[in-house]
Amino acid sequence: MKNKKEEKKEEEQKSLFDDGPVSEKKEELKEKLVKAQPPKRKKESKKWVLIVLIIIILLAISAFLGYQYYQKNQSFKSEIQTTTTTTSTISTSTTTTTKASDDRYVYVKEAEGLNLRSEASVSGELIAIMPYGAKLKVIEESGDWYKVEYEEKTGWCSKIYTQETTIETEWKTYEGSGFNPEDPKFSINYPIDWALDGYKVSKTEDGKKYSIALGEGGHGMPLDDTITSASENVVYNGINAKKVTIKKSGVVFFIMVSFDWPESEGTTQVEFNIPEGYDSKYLATFESMITTFKFL
Repeated sequence: MKNKKEEKKEEEQKSLFDDGPVSEKKEELKEKLVKAQPPKRKKESKKWVLIVLIIIILLAISAFLGYQYYQKNQSFKSEIQTTTTTTSTISTSTTTTTKASDDRYVYVKEAEGLNLRSEASVSGELIAIMPYGAKLKVIEESGDWYKVEYEEKTGWCSKIYTQETTIETEWKTYEGSGFNPEDPKFSINYPIDWALDGYKVSKTEDGKKYSIALGEGGHGMPLDDTITSASENVVYNGINAKKVTIKKSGVVFFIMVSFDWPESEGTTQVEFNIPEGYDSKYLATFESMITTFKFL
Protein backbone atom coordinates (compact mmCIF):
# COMPACT_ATOMS: atom_id res chain seq x y z
CA MET A 1 0.00 0.00 0.00
CA LYS A 2 1.34 3.40 -0.88
CA ASN A 3 1.18 6.12 1.60
CA LYS A 4 -0.23 9.50 0.82
CA LYS A 5 3.13 11.10 0.23
CA GLU A 6 4.14 8.68 -2.43
CA GLU A 7 0.81 8.98 -4.15
CA LYS A 8 1.10 12.75 -4.26
CA LYS A 9 4.60 12.60 -5.74
CA GLU A 10 3.46 10.25 -8.47
CA GLU A 11 0.57 12.57 -9.33
CA GLU A 12 2.94 15.58 -9.68
CA GLN A 13 5.29 13.66 -11.95
CA LYS A 14 2.38 12.50 -14.04
CA SER A 15 1.11 16.03 -14.42
CA LEU A 16 4.36 17.08 -16.06
CA PHE A 17 3.69 14.75 -18.94
CA ASP A 18 -0.01 15.36 -19.21
CA ASP A 19 0.50 18.97 -20.43
CA GLY A 20 2.48 18.08 -23.61
CA PRO A 21 5.69 16.64 -24.92
CA VAL A 22 8.87 17.18 -22.96
CA SER A 23 10.51 18.99 -25.90
CA GLU A 24 7.82 21.63 -25.94
CA LYS A 25 8.30 22.16 -22.23
CA LYS A 26 11.99 22.62 -22.76
CA GLU A 27 11.41 25.26 -25.42
CA GLU A 28 9.07 27.14 -23.15
CA LEU A 29 11.58 27.06 -20.35
CA LYS A 30 14.28 28.30 -22.71
CA GLU A 31 12.15 31.22 -23.86
CA LYS A 32 11.38 32.14 -20.27
CA LEU A 33 15.06 32.03 -19.44
CA VAL A 34 15.92 34.25 -22.41
CA LYS A 35 13.31 36.81 -21.48
CA ALA A 36 14.49 36.79 -17.88
CA GLN A 37 18.08 37.56 -18.94
CA PRO A 38 19.35 41.25 -18.75
CA PRO A 39 19.65 43.35 -22.03
CA LYS A 40 22.56 42.56 -24.28
CA ARG A 41 25.69 44.74 -24.24
CA LYS A 42 25.09 45.74 -27.87
CA LYS A 43 22.50 48.28 -26.78
CA GLU A 44 24.85 49.63 -24.12
CA SER A 45 27.58 49.98 -26.76
CA LYS A 46 25.28 52.08 -29.00
CA LYS A 47 24.45 54.27 -26.06
CA TRP A 48 28.14 55.00 -25.36
CA VAL A 49 28.83 55.71 -29.04
CA LEU A 50 26.05 58.29 -29.04
CA ILE A 51 27.46 59.92 -25.87
CA VAL A 52 30.96 60.10 -27.34
CA LEU A 53 29.60 61.59 -30.59
CA ILE A 54 27.74 64.29 -28.65
CA ILE A 55 30.92 65.11 -26.70
CA ILE A 56 32.93 65.41 -29.96
CA ILE A 57 30.32 67.76 -31.47
CA LEU A 58 30.36 69.93 -28.34
CA LEU A 59 34.17 70.07 -28.42
CA ALA A 60 34.11 71.06 -32.13
CA ILE A 61 31.61 73.85 -31.45
CA SER A 62 33.72 75.08 -28.52
CA ALA A 63 36.87 75.05 -30.68
CA PHE A 64 35.11 77.01 -33.46
CA LEU A 65 33.79 79.64 -31.06
CA GLY A 66 37.23 79.90 -29.45
CA TYR A 67 38.84 80.44 -32.85
CA GLN A 68 36.32 83.16 -33.72
CA TYR A 69 37.05 84.93 -30.45
CA TYR A 70 40.80 84.69 -31.09
CA GLN A 71 40.39 86.20 -34.58
CA LYS A 72 38.31 89.10 -33.28
CA ASN A 73 40.80 89.71 -30.48
CA GLN A 74 43.73 89.77 -32.93
CA SER A 75 41.83 92.14 -35.25
CA PHE A 76 41.11 94.47 -32.33
CA LYS A 77 44.78 94.45 -31.31
CA SER A 78 45.79 95.17 -34.92
CA GLU A 79 43.42 98.16 -35.06
CA ILE A 80 44.87 99.48 -31.80
CA GLN A 81 48.42 99.12 -33.17
CA THR A 82 47.42 100.80 -36.45
CA THR A 83 45.80 103.68 -34.59
CA THR A 84 48.88 104.04 -32.41
CA THR A 85 51.16 104.02 -35.46
CA THR A 86 49.01 106.60 -37.25
CA THR A 87 48.99 108.82 -34.18
CA SER A 88 52.75 108.45 -33.95
CA THR A 89 53.12 109.34 -37.63
CA ILE A 90 50.93 112.40 -37.24
CA SER A 91 52.88 113.49 -34.21
CA THR A 92 56.15 112.99 -36.09
CA SER A 93 55.01 115.01 -39.12
CA THR A 94 53.81 117.95 -37.06
CA THR A 95 55.75 121.05 -38.08
CA THR A 96 57.03 123.70 -35.76
CA THR A 97 56.15 127.30 -36.46
CA THR A 98 58.75 129.84 -35.37
CA LYS A 99 58.87 133.59 -35.56
CA ALA A 100 61.66 134.94 -37.72
CA SER A 101 64.31 137.22 -36.31
CA ASP A 102 64.12 140.92 -37.14
CA ASP A 103 65.05 142.04 -40.65
CA ARG A 104 65.52 138.62 -42.19
CA TYR A 105 65.15 138.57 -45.97
CA VAL A 106 65.13 135.97 -48.72
CA TYR A 107 65.05 136.33 -52.51
CA VAL A 108 62.98 134.58 -55.18
CA LYS A 109 65.29 132.34 -57.21
CA GLU A 110 62.66 130.80 -59.51
CA ALA A 111 62.98 132.33 -63.00
CA GLU A 112 59.23 132.16 -63.59
CA GLY A 113 58.35 133.75 -60.26
CA LEU A 114 56.95 132.45 -56.97
CA ASN A 115 53.36 132.23 -55.77
CA LEU A 116 52.32 134.13 -52.65
CA ARG A 117 49.44 132.26 -50.98
CA SER A 118 46.97 132.90 -48.18
CA GLU A 119 48.13 129.85 -46.20
CA ALA A 120 51.05 127.43 -46.04
CA SER A 121 49.56 125.06 -48.61
CA VAL A 122 49.43 124.71 -52.39
CA SER A 123 45.64 124.88 -52.01
CA GLY A 124 45.86 128.33 -50.41
CA GLU A 125 44.36 131.25 -52.32
CA LEU A 126 46.81 132.90 -54.72
CA ILE A 127 47.52 136.47 -53.59
CA ALA A 128 50.25 137.43 -56.06
CA ILE A 129 53.10 136.11 -58.21
CA MET A 130 56.39 137.44 -56.86
CA PRO A 131 58.95 137.95 -59.63
CA TYR A 132 62.41 136.49 -59.94
CA GLY A 133 64.86 138.27 -57.64
CA ALA A 134 62.11 139.83 -55.49
CA LYS A 135 63.19 140.67 -51.94
CA LEU A 136 60.92 139.13 -49.29
CA LYS A 137 60.84 139.91 -45.59
CA VAL A 138 60.42 136.72 -43.54
CA ILE A 139 57.88 136.94 -40.71
CA GLU A 140 57.41 133.29 -39.79
CA GLU A 141 58.75 129.88 -40.72
CA SER A 142 56.62 126.72 -40.74
CA GLY A 143 57.99 123.50 -42.19
CA ASP A 144 58.73 124.09 -45.88
CA TRP A 145 57.01 127.47 -45.92
CA TYR A 146 57.86 131.10 -45.17
CA LYS A 147 55.36 133.74 -44.17
CA VAL A 148 56.63 136.87 -45.92
CA GLU A 149 55.88 140.49 -46.69
CA TYR A 150 56.05 141.61 -50.31
CA GLU A 151 54.93 145.01 -51.63
CA GLU A 152 52.58 145.58 -48.67
CA LYS A 153 51.12 142.07 -49.13
CA THR A 154 51.49 139.28 -46.58
CA GLY A 155 51.26 135.59 -47.34
CA TRP A 156 53.04 132.24 -47.54
CA CYS A 157 55.56 130.95 -50.07
CA SER A 158 57.57 127.78 -50.56
CA LYS A 159 61.12 127.84 -49.15
CA ILE A 160 62.68 125.80 -51.93
CA TYR A 161 62.21 128.60 -54.46
CA THR A 162 64.05 131.17 -52.35
CA GLN A 163 67.61 131.80 -51.25
CA GLU A 164 69.26 133.83 -48.52
CA THR A 165 71.61 135.82 -50.74
CA THR A 166 70.67 138.43 -53.34
CA ILE A 167 70.65 137.28 -56.96
CA GLU A 168 71.04 140.67 -58.63
CA THR A 169 74.38 139.50 -60.05
CA GLU A 170 72.45 137.02 -62.22
CA TRP A 171 70.85 139.90 -64.11
CA LYS A 172 72.17 142.31 -66.69
CA THR A 173 71.13 145.96 -66.88
CA TYR A 174 69.98 147.90 -69.93
CA GLU A 175 70.41 151.69 -69.87
CA GLY A 176 69.06 153.89 -72.64
CA SER A 177 65.95 155.37 -74.21
CA GLY A 178 64.79 152.26 -76.00
CA PHE A 179 63.04 152.66 -79.33
CA ASN A 180 62.77 156.51 -79.11
CA PRO A 181 66.17 158.17 -78.50
CA GLU A 182 64.48 161.48 -77.60
CA ASP A 183 62.62 159.91 -74.67
CA PRO A 184 64.02 160.07 -71.13
CA LYS A 185 66.63 157.43 -70.35
CA PHE A 186 65.77 154.54 -68.11
CA SER A 187 67.29 151.33 -66.82
CA ILE A 188 65.80 147.86 -66.62
CA ASN A 189 67.27 144.52 -65.61
CA TYR A 190 66.91 141.34 -67.64
CA PRO A 191 68.06 137.71 -67.12
CA ILE A 192 71.62 136.91 -68.14
CA ASP A 193 70.41 134.12 -70.46
CA TRP A 194 68.31 136.56 -72.52
CA ALA A 195 69.92 138.31 -75.49
CA LEU A 196 69.95 142.10 -76.02
CA ASP A 197 69.38 143.16 -79.63
CA GLY A 198 69.10 146.92 -80.02
CA TYR A 199 66.11 147.95 -77.92
CA LYS A 200 64.81 144.39 -77.42
CA VAL A 201 65.73 141.52 -75.16
CA SER A 202 64.67 138.07 -76.24
CA LYS A 203 64.92 134.37 -75.54
CA THR A 204 64.48 131.60 -78.10
CA GLU A 205 63.32 128.25 -76.82
CA ASP A 206 62.01 125.23 -78.74
CA GLY A 207 61.85 127.31 -81.89
CA LYS A 208 59.78 130.07 -80.22
CA LYS A 209 61.10 133.57 -79.64
CA TYR A 210 59.93 135.51 -76.59
CA SER A 211 60.77 139.22 -76.88
CA ILE A 212 60.46 142.34 -74.75
CA ALA A 213 60.53 145.67 -76.53
CA LEU A 214 61.97 148.60 -74.54
CA GLY A 215 60.64 152.13 -74.98
CA GLU A 216 58.36 150.90 -77.77
CA GLY A 217 55.55 152.99 -79.21
CA GLY A 218 51.89 152.10 -78.73
CA HIS A 219 50.33 149.32 -80.74
CA GLY A 220 46.69 148.94 -81.58
CA MET A 221 45.32 145.45 -81.09
CA PRO A 222 42.24 144.37 -83.07
CA LEU A 223 39.60 142.94 -80.79
CA ASP A 224 37.15 140.25 -81.85
CA ASP A 225 35.16 137.50 -80.20
CA THR A 226 38.33 135.64 -79.20
CA ILE A 227 40.60 138.60 -78.31
CA THR A 228 40.02 140.62 -75.16
CA SER A 229 41.82 143.50 -73.48
CA ALA A 230 42.08 144.46 -69.80
CA SER A 231 43.92 147.39 -68.22
CA GLU A 232 44.93 148.26 -64.66
CA ASN A 233 46.85 150.99 -62.85
CA VAL A 234 50.12 149.78 -61.30
CA VAL A 235 53.12 151.25 -59.48
CA TYR A 236 56.71 150.03 -59.96
CA ASN A 237 59.56 151.61 -57.98
CA GLY A 238 57.29 154.56 -57.19
CA ILE A 239 56.49 155.17 -60.87
CA ASN A 240 52.85 155.20 -61.93
CA ALA A 241 52.05 153.04 -64.92
CA LYS A 242 49.19 151.47 -66.82
CA LYS A 243 49.33 147.78 -67.61
CA VAL A 244 47.34 146.40 -70.56
CA THR A 245 46.98 142.65 -71.00
CA ILE A 246 45.76 141.14 -74.27
CA LYS A 247 44.34 137.63 -74.34
CA LYS A 248 43.21 135.36 -77.15
CA SER A 249 40.64 132.76 -76.12
CA GLY A 250 41.51 133.48 -72.50
CA VAL A 251 45.29 132.97 -72.91
CA VAL A 252 47.73 135.89 -72.51
CA PHE A 253 49.86 136.67 -75.57
CA PHE A 254 50.73 140.38 -75.21
CA ILE A 255 51.39 142.76 -72.27
CA MET A 256 52.13 146.47 -72.52
CA VAL A 257 53.20 148.63 -69.55
CA SER A 258 53.23 152.43 -70.04
CA PHE A 259 55.37 154.27 -67.46
CA ASP A 260 54.55 157.95 -66.84
CA TRP A 261 57.45 160.30 -67.51
CA PRO A 262 58.53 162.24 -64.44
CA GLU A 263 57.57 165.95 -64.38
CA SER A 264 56.36 165.93 -67.98
CA GLU A 265 53.66 164.57 -70.17
CA GLY A 266 54.29 161.33 -72.00
CA THR A 267 55.03 157.67 -71.40
CA THR A 268 57.69 155.06 -72.05
CA GLN A 269 56.33 151.63 -72.90
CA VAL A 270 57.69 148.17 -72.28
CA GLU A 271 56.00 145.44 -74.30
CA PHE A 272 56.08 141.70 -73.86
CA ASN A 273 55.37 139.76 -77.07
CA ILE A 274 54.55 136.07 -76.74
CA PRO A 275 55.24 133.97 -79.85
CA GLU A 276 52.64 132.36 -82.06
CA GLY A 277 50.97 129.49 -80.32
CA TYR A 278 49.96 131.71 -77.40
CA ASP A 279 52.28 130.02 -74.89
CA SER A 280 52.28 132.34 -71.85
CA LYS A 281 55.55 131.00 -70.46
CA TYR A 282 57.88 133.64 -68.94
CA LEU A 283 55.09 135.94 -67.83
CA ALA A 284 56.67 135.95 -64.37
CA THR A 285 60.07 136.73 -65.89
CA PHE A 286 58.55 139.75 -67.58
CA GLU A 287 56.94 140.80 -64.29
CA SER A 288 60.37 140.55 -62.66
CA MET A 289 61.91 142.77 -65.29
CA ILE A 290 59.37 145.59 -65.13
CA THR A 291 59.70 145.74 -61.33
CA THR A 292 63.29 146.89 -61.88
CA PHE A 293 62.34 149.72 -64.25
CA LYS A 294 63.77 153.11 -63.26
CA PHE A 295 64.13 156.49 -64.92
CA LEU A 296 67.73 157.80 -64.94
